[in-house]
Amino acid sequence: MVRRITGKEKRGSAWLAAPDVYTPLLEEQQIAQYTSVFKVFRQYKDILSGVTFWNIADKYTWLDQTPSAKGKKNYPLLFNFNLKPKKCVF
Repeated sequence: MVRRITGKEKRGSAWLAAPDVYTPLLEEQQIAQYTSVFKVFRQYKDILSGVTFWNIADKYTWLDQTPSAKGKKNYPLLFNFNLKPKKCVF
């Protein structure tokens, strides 16, 4: 049976205490999280047909509109606010 992963946005683990900017610490956390998750995905590549993100860039993330955002900007996606790839892409 082939499976598909959907809704894959990685919010920073220190989210509620995080500043409203994409700091080097948040960048490193995001790189570590995506590396870990995609390592598992690669282990199951024979049964995974794809990974779907609900958006492409932080500029458009739906997470900014959630009650837990409390007015702060989220940076969960693979491309930044200016639509440039983040380090976690590579």
